[in-house]
Amino acid sequence: MICVSVAATAAKNAKVSDSKPSQCRSTDVPKLISKEVHAVCADHSELDTVSRIVCNDLLAYVHCYRDVSNTDALRRVVLNFFSSEDISTAKKLLRQEFHSVLSSNEMLTERRCSASRPAHEAEVDDIFGIFDALDAQNVLHSHFFTVTNLLKVPKYGPEEINIAVVVDRQVATESCITKLADDLDQLKVELLDTSTKQTAEVLSMMNKKLDSLTNVVTTFASGTSVAVGSSSTSSSAHVPLTKPVKSYTETDRSMNLIMFGIAEDRDANAWRSKVDAALSFVSGRAVDVVDMFRLGGKFDSSKVRPVLVKLRTVWDRRIILSHSYKLKQFAEQVYIAPDEQLEARRKRIFDRKKAAAVRDGKEVEVMDNVLVVNGIEVYSMKVGFIACNDG
Repeated sequence: MICVSVAATAAKNAKVSDSKPSQCRSTDVPKLISKEVHAVCADHSELDTVSRIVCNDLLAYVHCYRDVSNTDALRRVVLNFFSSEDISTAKKLLRQEFHSVLSSNEMLTERRCSASRPAHEAEVDDIFGIFDALDAQNVLHSHFFTVTNLLKVPKYGPEEINIAVVVDRQVATESCITKLADDLDQLKVELLDTSTKQTAEVLSMMNKKLDSLTNVVTTFASGTSVAVGSSSTSSSAHVPLTKPVKSYTETDRSMNLIMFGIAEDRDANAWRSKVDAALSFVSGRAVDVVDMFRLGGKFDSSKVRPVLVKLRTVWDRRIILSHSYKLKQFAEQVYIAPDEQLEARRKRIFDRKKAAAVRDGKEVEVMDNVLVVNGIEVYSMKVGFIACNDG
């Protein structure tokens, strides 16, 4: 059981005064309230010598910092934070609590305002002096000073308002920031060096693989050339190593059309505009054409050469072929057919001629891929039309 001392004045329910100390003095004498309580502490050794607990915010703050900070700094904090009534109450509590020990000490006398300084400033000095006197008589070890409300105590120590300490901390902070900036720059350089090195290694590896692949291709090409040469000069058996490879433009006919009936003209723009007009008439819109040119040798006014048209998309080719019947209503007699391999084109014509002859009730016979109608050879898969006869 420990006795707790708390100072209570008649004005304890009054509003706290402004931060500026008042020149008025309170004549209320604090009533010392003492009661026995149970004290709980994590470290029981701290309570071995304590017999009384004094509850006062100002006294707890001063007792905490008086031995670890500058007296002037501590004095400034107390004067700026606590009101004159708080200072007066704290001193009166000290006087009543330790009157028997310091009965003859002049610092226990009540202060009055004077022309030189206010009373509460003198009382702050008295509080510091009373603590020094009690410490000299080894009395404070039996008392424990504590706060009643942490919100009414400064959240900083006296040394934290010391301009020299603030400057030192600022210098230390700037030094730390500078070091961090240097470390960051060094890290950037290291990362850049690492990235550059890794990129160089990847490029070197790719170059080696490309060189190896080039050597393989060169070796293969050389071997192929030798094999083809020896095979061509050999009289025993002629076996080609590979089939002739046609270019893309020769084999890809998926977007090509053949147009018949476009009148010849030395001005290419003239007959090309007719091609565009026919394509637009069939599709119902402008058609994107990549290229168009005549087939069948040089210009001859007595002949009408077909036109090869290369479209941009397969979709346009499908639309035009599926709507080519509209050309019956076109101003000129024009025909459109797909661009096919010679064998496929001859097979299509062969089948069409055969079907027409059968439909007309004629005698049809096929001998060695030659269509014979009524005993006359009409069409051959090898040479095409044999006689100008529709059957």
